[in-house]
Amino acid sequence: MVDFRLVLEVKKERKYAITESIHPGDKYCAVANADDYEIYFDNQALTDEEGRFELKDYKVYGYYKDMVQISKIRLYWINMRKFLWKE
Repeated sequence: MVDFRLVLEVKKERKYAITESIHPGDKYCAVANADDYEIYFDNQALTDEEGRFELKDYKVYGYYKDMVQISKIRLYWINMRKFLWKE
């Protein structure tokens, strides 16, 4: 007799993913990718040989997936809700 069991594993999909670019001698940058938008962080200071950098003249901006730019006040609330507050 063969016993078949169906096991369903439900995995919760990530709400966002963060990608960083940390190369010695280059500017640090990161992007947070979500289903409906992307938020970019560009730092003007160069990364040192150990991957460290100063926060200097950085820019934060974002776009919805249809390439419409996110307003600064909306960007602030997206950051607070998604990345700083636990839902």
